[in-house]
Amino acid sequence: GEIVSHVFTFKNPGEGPIVIQNARGSCGCTVPKYSREPVQPGEEGIITVNFNTAGRPNVQNKSVTILANTDPPQSKLMIKAMVTPKIDPNQPMGPVKR
Repeated sequence: GEIVSHVFTFKNPGEGPIVIQNARGSCGCTVPKYSREPVQPGEEGIITVNFNTAGRPNVQNKSVTILANTDPPQSKLMIKAMVTPKIDPNQPMGPVKR
């Protein structure tokens, strides 16, 4: 049930500013945050992605779709995580015989 974050950085190698118009997670558990300010040529920008692991055990593959004034206009950030559920000491381990 932890929320984990990763910061993606990028550099603007172009001659004009990069403007991120939208960033959308592949599900409600993946939430991107980004600066609304243009990233000027030669400068770096960041996109922070928070992933809520609650109820999502094992391997998770999520994505964030970025829409910007770039070529191509749409880019994807991919996230792969292995979520290990916390062990509840009150729950029996393995099969239970009755």
